[in-house]
Formats: sequence, C-alpha cells, structure tokens
Amino acid sequence: MSAATPEVSKPQLIGRLGSVPLAEGRACCRRVGLALGVLLAAMGLACNEPAQPASAAPVSASLLPSPSAPSIQDLADSYVRGSGLWHETLRLDEGGRFERRFSGCLGEGAASGQATQDGHFLVLHNTVTPEGPAFGGVEPVERFLIVPWDTRVHLVPEARIFEFCNAVNGGLEPRTKERSGSYAFVLDGSCSTPPAGRPALPAEWAPCVLDRAVIGTTGEPGGYGTAWVDIGSEDGLLLKMEALLEDLPSAPTVDARDTPATRDERVLVVELEPRRCRVMPLSWPTGEPQIPPGLTVTFGQAFGGR
Repeated sequence: MSAATPEVSKPQLIGRLGSVPLAEGRACCRRVGLALGVLLAAMGLACNEPAQPASAAPVSASLLPSPSAPSIQDLADSYVRGSGLWHETLRLDEGGRFERRFSGCLGEGAASGQATQDGHFLVLHNTVTPEGPAFGGVEPVERFLIVPWDTRVHLVPEARIFEFCNAVNGGLEPRTKERSGSYAFVLDGSCSTPPAGRPALPAEWAPCVLDRAVIGTTGEPGGYGTAWVDIGSEDGLLLKMEALLEDLPSAPTVDARDTPATRDERVLVVELEPRRCRVMPLSWPTGEPQIPPGLTVTFGQAFGGR
C-alpha cells in the first residue's frame, strides 16, 4: 500500500483526471443517470474510447493477435435487442441490405439501408422509411463492433464497447434472453445456450475483459465519497472498469425495518495507479458517505470471487 493520501476535494479530483467534451460523457447517461454522466465527462471518463492503465504504456494492437472479423456474407442473419418495453430486429442479407423494425410502448417504426464493413465494424447506412422509427430516430450512419462469441454474434454500438466489456466482467453478458434490456444486438435464437470461452474482441479492446477475478480491499477514503482499493494496473485493471463492492453499510432510513444492514454496490475506477485504484459508487447516495475500510471489491466477478 502507498503512503496515506490526503482527502481530495471535488475540484481537485476533477482537475487531476482532466476533462473531455461533454458530449462524449453523455454516452454514460444511459447507464448511470444524467447527473453522473455529466460528472464522468468532467472527470475525463469518456465512454467511447478504450481505457488504458494510467501508469502503463498503451496496449499496442501489434503486440496482441486480433481475431479475424466475419464478413458481411458470414453475418447475414437476423439479430435482436431490447427489453420488456421495446424491441428491435435487424435483418441483414448477404449483399449487405438490411431492414430494421422497432416496436414498443411508444409505437412502431422501421428503417432500412445498406451495410458496409470497416475492419471489425459493421456500418449501417440508414434510410428511414415513411413510417419512421418510434424511438427518436436513428443516426444516418451507425457503427457496431462485430463480436463473435462461440456460437453467438454480438453487434455492439461503437460508443458502448467498454460498457459491453464491463457487462462481460460483471456476468451481465452473455445474456440468457434476447430481450434483456441490452443495447447490443445478438444473433436471434442464440441465447438459449451459454457461449463458451471469452468474446473474440479486437486487440485494442481485449484487455478490457479480465481473464480472472481480481479481488481487493478498501482502505483509506479518497474524498468526495470515493475510496482507495489495494489493487491497480499491475493486476490488469483499467480506468472505467466496474466492480462489485460488497457489504457496504446501508444509510439510515425512516423505517429501518425495511432496510437491510448492508448492500452490494457497483463501483467505477476513477483513478488508477500500478498497485491501487480509487473507486466511486455508480449510484451516488445523498450526502456522499465515506466507504469504510476493510470491504471486499471484486473485479470480474463473473470469473470468480466469493
């Protein structure tokens, strides 16, 4: 463990992490709410760039083998994504023509167009039909990372690749149902059987999925509701990785009978050193309570942990 670090105030923490354009941080808002998305943008944690260890050289694509990407002909099939409130299908033919259908509580809509391929990305050039999508429209051009995974294929929006990697580490992917609230398309009918192994990610994204569970313990408070954990980049962690903080004491409520004494909380790496990291709760409680020392933090709980 490093020597004790003075508590850092909000302005100091944000200043240390730097800043990025606010628009890049908005991709985070779909997961953690507008307020936290704005805060992450201020902290320099854009959601559409590969995270790299703060104290290590960036991973070079030339140092890691990349799996070959399936061609459009190989990808020709039907894909689905959605939740209990909305649903979308994507049908792609061998010539790259596609049709999309949207349905949900807001109505129905459709789009179609021509797909092209850019390396590991499937690029959809959308032409909206007169019906129009029912969910606020689609961008003229959308890029999806092609992620084969055993018998499955995922199409992950470019702005949410790291979010997908966090979902793999946390056990939310591979999903068991096509309509499970996911932003990523999955091959229709492929969710009944869990895929084997790890998703086949390009070299620059492969380090974002851990090969084992990495378990640490909270220590000194980090300021502004954060805490230091005794594991870092030397253990394979990256900025923006999510983990499970176990047995966090619950805040007092009016009726304590309805509140468990402790709860598990998702946390996010906001600062990274070789042998430690600073984590922040994803759902920031009112009053910014400090995270006590001695709690277990598990990264990659899909691959182990207690």
